[in-house]
Amino acid sequence: MPPSIQPPPYTDSDSSVPGRIVEAAVQLVHRDGMRGLSQARVAAAAGLRQSHLTYYFPTRQALIQGVVQALYAEMVRTIGAVMESTAAQEDTLGAVRAFFSDIVRKPVMGRLMVALMYAADESPPMRQWLGEFDQEALRVLGQVFARLGKEATEDELAWFHATLSGCVLRSAHTDSLAVRDETLRVVQLALDRIVAGCPCVPRSPPPCVVDSAL
Repeated sequence: MPPSIQPPPYTDSDSSVPGRIVEAAVQLVHRDGMRGLSQARVAAAAGLRQSHLTYYFPTRQALIQGVVQALYAEMVRTIGAVMESTAAQEDTLGAVRAFFSDIVRKPVMGRLMVALMYAADESPPMRQWLGEFDQEALRVLGQVFARLGKEATEDELAWFHATLSGCVLRSAHTDSLAVRDETLRVVQLALDRIVAGCPCVPRSPPPCVVDSAL
């Protein structure tokens, strides 16, 4: 039997002070976008002094990281519940397609991704954390495909992860309904092709040359 979808191991308890802060930050981001994610506004929403917040999250980068962790844990719990609630594989595939479509529709995800990229430019530890976070996301995607009856290869997981991330960014930064519809179609197409076992990546990709000056 395929493994259950497991949440990441690094989330705070909702009853803890850090959990209260992150929950307040998540609600502000959902309501106001990234402009709501200031330490002063989050502290006020959590009913704390700003000095209390900065004890746990000394920088805005740390606060962004906490919000990303919380939203990711929420998504993992949601996809796990969705897949546990459907018996037939066809129903499960439909539910998973709807789940990923919902992620693409939410502009908050793309905005947080951009904020993380800016934060990583300024912080080597943040870059290391992002690498670990990326591997965690690939692990959970592997579990999702396993529950759909597909043992996805590393290339397939990386391809879907990159497709989903790119579509989330495109959808978050456009007012065009046509572009948003296109991003939904592309993510669903990638999901369906991998589940169906269709080739999706080159057999022998060209070597990647990284310019150290970039």
